[in-house]
Amino acid sequence: DDTLATLASATGVTTLNVIRGDGTTEVTVADGTAVNLSTITLDETNSINITHAAATTSATVGVDGVVGNGDATVTEDITLVGAGLTTVIVNATGVASDVEELVVAGATDVTINAAVAFTSDGGAASGITTTGTAGTITITGAGAVKIGTIDAGFDTINAADNTGGVTLTL
Repeated sequence: DDTLATLASATGVTTLNVIRGDGTTEVTVADGTAVNLSTITLDETNSINITHAAATTSATVGVDGVVGNGDATVTEDITLVGAGLTTVIVNATGVASDVEELVVAGATDVTINAAVAFTSDGGAASGITTTGTAGTITITGAGAVKIGTIDAGFDTINAADNTGGVTLTL
C-alpha cells in the first residue's frame, strides 16, 4: 500500500516511524524530524521519498529491514529532498537494509552508522548521489556497508571507525 504523510506544519514531532509497507512512501516533515523506516519492501513501481522543509540543513533517516528486489532498474530508492540539506545521517539497525540508490539532495556530509549491513548499490549509475560538491562520506559501526558507485560530488570516504567492511566503486 502507498503511504503519504505530510507533517511539515506539525509542531513537536521529533520522529516519524514508517513501519511495514510495499508501496510508494512519500513523507513531508518539518525541520528536526527524524524518519525511521522499518520492514519495507521496494520494487520497480515504488520508492521512498522524504521531503524536508526548506530550512532543514540536517536529516536523519533510520533503516531497519528496508529492501529492494535488486534488479537493474534502479528504482528501489530512498530519496531525500530539501533545498537546504547539507548533512545526512543514516542509521542502519535491526535487520540489514538493501536499496538500489540513496539520493541525498545537495548534502555534502553523509554519515552511515551501520550497526547491521547496509547496501545502496543498484549498479553502475547508483550508490549514493548528491548534487553537492567536495563532500565526505563517513562510515561507522560493525555492519558491512556496500555503497556501489560513489557520486563525483564526494571526494572523501572515511571508514576508519567501521569494523564490518566497506565495498564501493570510485
